Amino acid sequence: MTKRSCITLIMASLFWTLMFTSVPAHAGSVRIQACMVIDGSGSISSTEWNLIKQATAQAINSTVPHDGSVEFTIVQFGYSSANGYAKTEIPPTVILDANYASVANQVLAMPKGGQGTPTAHGLYLGWKELRNSPNFAFQTKQVINLATDAEPGTRNYNATTDLDQSGGSPTSKDDVVAVVNNAVSQGLDELDVEGISLSNATRDWFKNWAVYPQPGIIAPPMTKPGWIRPVANVTEFANTIGQKLESILTNVRMQLCMVLDGSGSITSTEWNTTKNGIANAIRNNVPHDSSVEFSIIQFGVGNYARVEIPPTVVTSTNHETIATNVTAITQGKGGTQMAHGLYLGWNTVESSVNYQTALRHIINLATDGEPTIRNNNATSDLDGDGHINQYDDVIAVVNNAVSQGLDELDVEGIGITNTARDWMKNWTVRPQPGHIAPPFVPGWIRVVANASQFADTLGQKFQAVLDDTTPPNITDVHQQPTADNVYPTDKVQVYANVTDDLSGVKQVTLSYTTGNGTWFNVTMSNLAGYQYNGTIPQFAYGTTITYVLIAEDWAGNTITTQQMGYDYQYQVIPEFPSPLIVLILMATTLAAIITAKKRKFHIKTSRA
Repeated sequence: MTKRSCITLIMASLFWTLMFTSVPAHAGSVRIQACMVIDGSGSISSTEWNLIKQATAQAINSTVPHDGSVEFTIVQFGYSSANGYAKTEIPPTVILDANYASVANQVLAMPKGGQGTPTAHGLYLGWKELRNSPNFAFQTKQVINLATDAEPGTRNYNATTDLDQSGGSPTSKDDVVAVVNNAVSQGLDELDVEGISLSNATRDWFKNWAVYPQPGIIAPPMTKPGWIRPVANVTEFANTIGQKLESILTNVRMQLCMVLDGSGSITSTEWNTTKNGIANAIRNNVPHDSSVEFSIIQFGVGNYARVEIPPTVVTSTNHETIATNVTAITQGKGGTQMAHGLYLGWNTVESSVNYQTALRHIINLATDGEPTIRNNNATSDLDGDGHINQYDDVIAVVNNAVSQGLDELDVEGIGITNTARDWMKNWTVRPQPGHIAPPFVPGWIRVVANASQFADTLGQKFQAVLDDTTPPNITDVHQQPTADNVYPTDKVQVYANVTDDLSGVKQVTLSYTTGNGTWFNVTMSNLAGYQYNGTIPQFAYGTTITYVLIAEDWAGNTITTQQMGYDYQYQVIPEFPSPLIVLILMATTLAAIITAKKRKFHIKTSRA
């Protein structure tokens, strides 16, 4: 493939990927802020530059939605130092029916900088434009796409240390890492890279140090944010575009995978109960509006586990077909290879074309008992019973899935014992601590008796996650040290209890400012139960810090402590309290006076 063809394909791919990344809905009209940071350096030929512009303009005309859901920005780097190295070519603009043609024409008129490769300058300016836009909001997804044909070549001196661990003094590459790290700390959700004829070494550097979130991947597939995409051939590119289009048009909010126990201990009646319950839920409870992707895995079959229903978006036109296919699933009647089923379930979710970290990923396990066959994923005694066995394999599989993005694992127990129920509650469901449902707060197990109750369980789950309009509740906000006792050497730990009885808490953010107009965001950690913690760094004496907590649930509802009527603020005090400083000054002054009088007396005595 020629370099010209690569650029054309890359720019088209860029827009399909960037413009339609699935994001949670929120109150405002803009759902995604997208900034293209384009390399206009001298190594980009005039022909290539024209191809980039034409592909960009074509995407604005034909691909980007014109419904106000996308804010679009272009920054070019490659200008001279006299021109600031980087320039905003298209300021943040919400794309509408009334303006998309004008924006496309502005793109076609962009001149090329034609100088060096000041990548850090371009990324810095790109994030600044997103952050300062009136459409910037925590609920909106902020995405930067970098298109470049070379590694960074000009410093902006944001880095003060060797951030990419290459050895030696900071370089232009470290500046890029510093800029990206700062943007992420302030709210950047995703940074992807289009590599134009990059060497493998440069490609890998961008993958490991520039894209976000980490770890980065080489696309295709674009199964998760944080990728760099070199183009290999037309067929591969076309397949990628088709997959992205499918995920774009479905508007999936949740990926649900049912992992079903088809082992020999499941009676025919129980198997039919399971299948009919799922089929009824698909017909009557699962939304048919393309918001749910549904898949089914059965374990207890010849090869331990198999995909019965591949990832399928449920719509008004296919839900009956899906339900019918569910009722036709044949029971395996083998062993209870629970770890194999859960492993395949998560792999199926993660490899789906609809997979995005912004979506809700849920596994529902339906079983009548406990695991009986190992998959040897566990290497230690994870449940503390003194043995390394099939139970530990289940825990190991779940732990690995959670580390890769699984949000929730719930269990429907069909006639299970209390012992099996409690083991599942304490070791399998996620998040922990698990509980017996109802209510359907994430991380539950429910014992069901019949198909109707099973369908109701699924229906209640969807209602909680997809129809939740109530934001989380934030209580017991406190800090250590207390507000009247923060010194310049202190980092402040902020704690809060955050709950959501329906869809569950997705994220809690600690946002703070020193009053200069810039807010910094810290994602708070879930310590245990409902308690969250975030850290505010040290500040100089006299600095006044104001902070706000922002909580979001899995239905996209948000609340801030300001909205709840609470303001949190403290001022950094000197190392010694004011009264002590006064006493020290008084003591010092008194000592000086005494010393002076002694010297005067000594002089008089000497003269006498």
